[in-house]
Order: sequence, then C-alpha cells, then structure tokens
Amino acid sequence: MGKPTGLFSNRTLFLLCTVVIVVFAAGIGVPASAVPPPPTVTGLAPSQGPVSGGTTVTITGTSFTDATKVLFNGVAVTTPFTVNSDTSITATSPPSTTGSLVGAVTVQVTTPSGTSTNSLYDLYTYTADPAPAVTGLAPNQGPVSGGTTVTITGTSFTDATTVLFNGVANTTPFTVNSDTSITATSPPSTTGSFVGPVTVQVTTPFGTSTNSLNDLYTYTADPAPIVTGLAPSHGPVSGGTTVTITGTSFTDATKVLFNGVANTTPFTINSDTSITATSPLSSLGTFIGPVAVQVTTPFGTSASVPADLFTYVGTPITGIGAITGTPQVGQVLTNGTVTPASANVTYQWNESVSINGPFAPIAGATSETYTPVAGDIGYYLEVNVTGTGSYTGFATSPPAGPVTAAPTSRTHSAGTCYWCGAGTGESSSGYTGPASTPVPADPTSAPVVQPTVSESVTAAATPSPAYTQSPLPTNTARSGIDAVPVIGALGLCGAIFLFRKNGN
Repeated sequence: MGKPTGLFSNRTLFLLCTVVIVVFAAGIGVPASAVPPPPTVTGLAPSQGPVSGGTTVTITGTSFTDATKVLFNGVAVTTPFTVNSDTSITATSPPSTTGSLVGAVTVQVTTPSGTSTNSLYDLYTYTADPAPAVTGLAPNQGPVSGGTTVTITGTSFTDATTVLFNGVANTTPFTVNSDTSITATSPPSTTGSFVGPVTVQVTTPFGTSTNSLNDLYTYTADPAPIVTGLAPSHGPVSGGTTVTITGTSFTDATKVLFNGVANTTPFTINSDTSITATSPLSSLGTFIGPVAVQVTTPFGTSASVPADLFTYVGTPITGIGAITGTPQVGQVLTNGTVTPASANVTYQWNESVSINGPFAPIAGATSETYTPVAGDIGYYLEVNVTGTGSYTGFATSPPAGPVTAAPTSRTHSAGTCYWCGAGTGESSSGYTGPASTPVPADPTSAPVVQPTVSESVTAAATPSPAYTQSPLPTNTARSGIDAVPVIGALGLCGAIFLFRKNGN
C-alpha cells in the first residue's frame, strides 16, 4: 500500500469531521444570553383597587426591559405604562370589565420573548367603589326661581350620573370637577314657589349619597321685582314703541303693565335685570302724558317710582297747504290740506294789513272755511291749525290776499237801460244787449227802450273824466224784442209817410 499524498490522510479527515459534528450537536460555541427568557410577574403593589380603575400599580418581576404590553384580565391597557427597570413596571389599572365587575383578574407583561404566565403573584382584585357622600354645599341657599350655581363637595364623585335636588334629578347639566367636587345649577323649587330646605344628593353606579345635614339646600323667596329705568321713556299714543325695562328680579315675570293694565303684546325676559316689551295704545288712544310701567312676578308687582314713567306723546302736526278760493268779499275760503291728513285740529283765521304780519285773530273765525266781509278789504289772511286729541303742535298756512271788494250787480227793467254813465268811472261787464244801440252821453238822459238785460258793474276808485262805451258783443241767446228791427221798421214807416205827404 502506498503513502498518503496530502496534508492529512483520509483517516485523519474523518476523525476531524466527527469531532466538529459532536461539538455543534452539543451546542458548543452558542452564547446562552442570545435569546432572553419570557417575562415573569412576581408581585403587584397595591394588588387591589376600585372597579372604576385609575389605581397606580407597581408590577415587579423579571425580563421587563423590552415590555410592549401590560394586560389586565387579558386585555392590554390603553393608558401608557413605564418600564422602570428590567424588574419593575408602573401601570394604571383600567376600569374593570363593564366598569362594575368585582373580583380578581390577572396582570401580565408581554415582551418579544412572550407573555408572562399566570400565577398567584399576578392577581389584581377589583373592589366595588364606595357610594358617594356629600359633605358640603356652597352656597347652601338660593331663590325659589333656581339658577344658583352650587359647588357640591364630598367623595366618590368620579362616576356621578345624576345630581338630585329634593329627590328629583336635575335636568340642567352638571360638571364633575374631580372625585371630590361637582358643580351644579339649582332648579326652580317645587311648583316654583316652595320655600325651605331640600336635600342635594349624588348618584353613581355604586349608589346614591345618603341624606345628612351637610347636603341641605334652602330655597328662599324671591324679592318682588323693581323697575329702575325705561329706554326709551316716551312714545306715541298709538303705541308700538319697543321699550327695554331694566331692574331686578325679572326672571319669573308674568306680566308687564302700562298704566296698571296688563299688556297683551308678548314680552321677552332677557335676563333677571332686563325685559323687552311693546307699549300698547294709550287710554282711549288719545291720552297724552306719563303712565307707570310695572312688572309682576309670583312674588309681587314692582312699586311705581319716577324711574318707571313712560310718557305718551301726540302725533305732531307737520304742515298745512295754501288757502283755496278767491280772497274777495263774499267768496268762501277753505284752509289748506293738513299733514297728517288724519289729524284732529282746531282752526283760527287771522288777518294783517301786511303780507309779513303781524296777524291778529279774526273773532269767531274758527272753522275750516271763512268768508271775507267788507271790513277785510285790503287785508291778508292766514289760518292756524292746532292739533287736538292724539295730535300735537300747530301749523300756519301761507298768507292769501289782499281781500278785494265784491262786484255789484244792476238789473235793467224792460224798456229801460241805465248805462254806466259818463264821468262815473264805472266799467261794464256782462251786458248782452245789441251792439248797435247808441249809448247816451249822459246816464241821466231819457232812457232808450231796450230789452231786459243784466250786467255787473264795478265801481272805480277814481271816476273817469269821460265815458266811452266799447262795442258790445251780439247777444246770441236773448229773449224779448230786438231793438234793431224795431228802429228799422220805424224808419221805413217814416219814409213812406213823407213820400206820401210829398206826393200829395
């Protein structure tokens, strides 16, 4: 047999491989600390707490360094926990299952190597929370109308579900400030008028606080309301003014009265110190002056004081138009349109020799119309209107005038015609006689036979030196005998008479 050719013979290689296999199979060369053991829980402090949770628990054990979860009753807590060291964790107990389970549950720790196994050392016992207790109220009294903010002190308030006044759950929301403090608002007392002490209690899932002298709240009678001001403090007799009433103890207001009469228009209680109301129509709709505004509650009606006076004022007269009609003796004049048109007014006509006044009242001229008389000739006229009833103020019309004399009338009898004579200064208007009739030079001369006619004659201030009759228009609608045909006929008869006379 020949010699081996390499560094090691086949036998030597076989022996080396066998040694390596045995060494690895025995775990030689693998560090024992490379895979940490799962955690273990060896104790809890404290080991019990209320079902509401919130207890700080220190967990002791081993292999906590890489802890990822803490479980109570198999459920991971959502509240953060603290890994103090490899042997200590601080966690907060959650509420028990359903928040009311009483009894022992396991507390476990989870790491990447696993979850601690259960043992007698990791048991945490949930205990029933004690029923709440009320130890004080601040303040411990308030008005029967309610609305007082009350701080309730005591214990075991954390899970409070109800606050009761006189055994009735308060419907107004309350605030749990802490396990020892609640802020609530007192409701109105029974029927809103009961005066005296009632109990204040707190209810949680673990019971209702028992009554004691410490939980008594006393309802006191509200004072009667007081009115201290009005804004605005005046308005028209027609009503409709929005008035803000200020004062005290308005919360339970049932009525607002103007002049002792309850207002039928709804009002608004803005606060205990403010009411908004609408003024009604004044008495009969015409009364002008101050009236008391009062507020009524179940505890009385405010006393009348100067601060509650509301003054009704009339609707003002704002103007009057120009006088209508002709300012002439015998002509009816009418006052102008009054503003507002619905106003009730009285009238007084005045006169002055100057358009700028001063004007003096005309005795007895107190109606809507006035008819000038001879004594008013040359005067200017105006009319004053003054508001009455629910209307106030006055207005004066623009002046009219001056007043002039009235024209005179003359009627001619049948067969006569009294012409406006020379030198009289009279001017004729309205004559409807024939235009061809000659006018006498002297009005006293013998009249010319004329039909019945009428004319208006106005006397001149200064007689004219001579009289000239303008051509007269032809009367197209007259009655009686026309003068022209009569004269023509007379002339023809005269000619025939002379012809026959000369022919003789």
